[in-house]
Amino acid sequence: MALLAPMLTAAREARADGPKQQSARIDVDAPAECATEATFWKALARRTDRVAQAEKKAATARIEVSIKKERASSVVGEITIARSGTRSERRRIAGATCEEVTMGLSLVAALAFDPAARVDVEPEPAPAPAPSASTTEPPKNELGSPAPTSPEPVQNARIAPVASAEGPQPPPATSAWRLGIGALGGVSALGTTNATLSYGGFFDLENDRMGLAPSFRAGVKHAEGSADGGLAAANLAWTVGAASACPLRLDLVSKVAFRPCAGLDAGVLSASATGIAKTNDRSRLWLAPNAVMRLSWSPARVLFVEIQGGASVPLVRDEFAVDPSVSVYRAPSVVPIGEIAAGARFW
Repeated sequence: MALLAPMLTAAREARADGPKQQSARIDVDAPAECATEATFWKALARRTDRVAQAEKKAATARIEVSIKKERASSVVGEITIARSGTRSERRRIAGATCEEVTMGLSLVAALAFDPAARVDVEPEPAPAPAPSASTTEPPKNELGSPAPTSPEPVQNARIAPVASAEGPQPPPATSAWRLGIGALGGVSALGTTNATLSYGGFFDLENDRMGLAPSFRAGVKHAEGSADGGLAAANLAWTVGAASACPLRLDLVSKVAFRPCAGLDAGVLSASATGIAKTNDRSRLWLAPNAVMRLSWSPARVLFVEIQGGASVPLVRDEFAVDPSVSVYRAPSVVPIGEIAAGARFW
């Protein structure tokens, strides 16, 4: 703190030349006993007057706060700040109590708007409990009045600004890998005479940050359809393992992210002819690389809903025929894909 004090003093002296007050709104996702928009605004206002509360349409900045109790003695908070068309990296703070984490996050927010924000602010003391019969009376002085007592020390959040040539800075961001599980359903134009419905499940591993943040997914899908060749028909079934990778994440708006992905479906296409006396079931290799665009919405930290669309290109295009003159099905050169997925992700 001895080294940090001169820098804070210089920042406060130059404050008049800094940016003017900015309007912002705060979105808080936390248990009610930890923090609300109102309590976080109160903590932020005690550190700086460079941020003013505004309605959603009038705000020029958005502060997104998430706080979660992981265990009885562990609380984790995250904060992201969006303004002027840019979005900061997600920053994480851990503490023993909600109060510690809230104060730490309010410091991160204050420093983002005001390098001379007050660092040494203590949280407001909790209201004193109502007296009870078992409560021990405080000591009294010679005149019979209660003697003054020293206030209990309050522990601050476990966060400290970093001294640099530009003044105190927020703590560095930490990337978070999260494991997810989900289910999907969709429609694919696999060249059949009716709609080909697909369904399946998957696991994924996602780096939860903006920009270069890889995501990997692996699962199983099954699709069924039918084909009619005029003189004969066939029931078709695809059972494939699906793997994909998405190198980038772009946050479009709050809780909505976009990812471009590439993947591979590998498995078996089975066909069974119908409408003829003698038939043999046949199976062929199905191998199709694909490219999709994935749009994800997270209504809560652990939940997500996705819409994705794209196309795959079958590398093996075997033809099913009853005899050389009656072709029932041949895989198309390009297969459009449309799917919806939902699931949960965990820390």
